[in-house]
Amino acid sequence: MSDIFLGGSAGIPGQLLLQTPDGKFISSNSSPWAAYKASEDLDVLFFDADGDKDLDIYTVSGSNEFPEGSSLYADHLYLNNGKGIFSDVSNKIPALHFSKSVAKASDIDGDGDLDLFVGGRLVPGKYGLSERSCILINNRGNFEDKTTTYFPDMSKAFDCITGACWIDIDNDKDEDLVTVGEWAAIRFFKNEKNHFEEVTKEFKTDSLFGWWNTIEKKDLNKDGLMDLVVGNLGMNSKFKASLKKPFYVYLNDFDDNGSWDTYLASKSPDGKLFPVRGRQCSSEQMPFISQKFKTYDAFARASVNEILEGKMDGTVVKEATEFHSIALINKGNNSFEQVNLPADAQIAPVYSIAFFDFNKDGIDDILLGGNYFNREVETARNDASVGQILINTGTGSFLSLVNSVSGLKLIHDLRELRIVKGRDDLYYIIAANNNEKLQAFKVR
Repeated sequence: MSDIFLGGSAGIPGQLLLQTPDGKFISSNSSPWAAYKASEDLDVLFFDADGDKDLDIYTVSGSNEFPEGSSLYADHLYLNNGKGIFSDVSNKIPALHFSKSVAKASDIDGDGDLDLFVGGRLVPGKYGLSERSCILINNRGNFEDKTTTYFPDMSKAFDCITGACWIDIDNDKDEDLVTVGEWAAIRFFKNEKNHFEEVTKEFKTDSLFGWWNTIEKKDLNKDGLMDLVVGNLGMNSKFKASLKKPFYVYLNDFDDNGSWDTYLASKSPDGKLFPVRGRQCSSEQMPFISQKFKTYDAFARASVNEILEGKMDGTVVKEATEFHSIALINKGNNSFEQVNLPADAQIAPVYSIAFFDFNKDGIDDILLGGNYFNREVETARNDASVGQILINTGTGSFLSLVNSVSGLKLIHDLRELRIVKGRDDLYYIIAANNNEKLQAFKVR
C-alpha cells in the first residue's frame, strides 16, 4: 500500500498522507516540513538517504516568487525512523539557494548508496535564462556538492530543467542521466564513474529543442531496454515550431528599465524573423516600440532585427524546434527512435506521465495529464485535455482510449499524476491540480 506526499505552495505546508489498512488516507502526525511552509515545493523525492532500508524524503524548493539567492529556495531532507516519524536533517545537504524543479536518485559513484541530481529551473525575474544544476554525492548520509568534479558545465548556466531520469544507456550496469527542460534539448550524459560525458549528439536529440515538461522511463516493448516518454507543449497552440522553422525567444532588458523582457519570434516564409506578439502588447512591455513604429502597419512590416536594432548587446537567444509529446524507443547501440504520441495526446501540454497495464495484456500502457491555464492575454489557455490513456501495442505504437470508455475527467490545470496501490488489488489514479482539489479515480 502506497502513501502520498503533497508538496506545499508558498505559505502552505506540505502534507504526508498515510494509507490505512482499510484504504483510506490520513494526515501524518509527523510534519517537520511545516517549519518551511514559506518555501514552495516543486518536487518531492522518496529515497533511502541513509541506507537503513526505509524511505526518506527530499523536498525541492523552487518558483519565481522570491528574490534571486533567497534562502527560501533551500531544499530540505527528512529522515524516516522506520516507523513513519521524520526528523529534519537539512544540515546534511548543501544550501542550494536557487530555484529548482526536480531531484532524482541513483548510485552515481558506485559505492552502494544513493546520490542525487538536482535540476535548476529558472533565474527568478529573468524568464528563459538557464540556471545551474547539481550533482550531490552521498558520503555516509551527508550530501556534498560535487558538480564541478562530475560535470563542470552543470555548475554554470545549464538549462531551464523541468525533468530528469536515470537510465543505463550504454549497458555498462550503471545509470546515466537524461534531462529535459524549457527551450532545451533532450540531453544524455554518460556516467563514467568519476565524471559525466555528454553524448547528446550521439543519440541525435541535440536538435530536439522543446518546451519539455517531464520525462519518464519504462520498457514499453519488453525488449529489456528502457524507453522514454517525454511531455511537451503539444500541437494545439498558436505557437508552432519545426527544424525548418524554429520558434525563437529573445531575452534581455531591452528598454533599460531594470526588468527582464521576453520577445518571441517566428520565421516568415521568406526566412525573416517577425514578432509573435502584436504592437499593443509589445509596446506595453517595451514602450520604445510605439515610439519607433508609429502605426500598426509599420510595426507589421518590421523584422525582429529592425525592432531590436541597437539593443542586442547581451541578448540571449533560444529556440524551439519540436512541440510534439513523444516516445523515444530504445533500439540499443546508442539509438532511440522518435515516435510522436497519438493526436489525442497533442491537444494540450503534458505535465505528468504514469504507466499501468490498463487492459491487462501484460504490457504497460501510458497515462497522460496536463493543461496550462495561466497564459497571457493574447494567448488562449491550454485546457483541452481531460487526461489520456494510450494503449500500448508493444510494437512502438499507441492507441488512444476515448474518454467515454476510460472514464477519465482530468479537466483542471493538472501538474502531477500518480498511480497508487491500495488494499488488496486496488489501484487509484491520484491527480494534483493547480488551485484545485485532488482528484482520485479507481482503476477497474
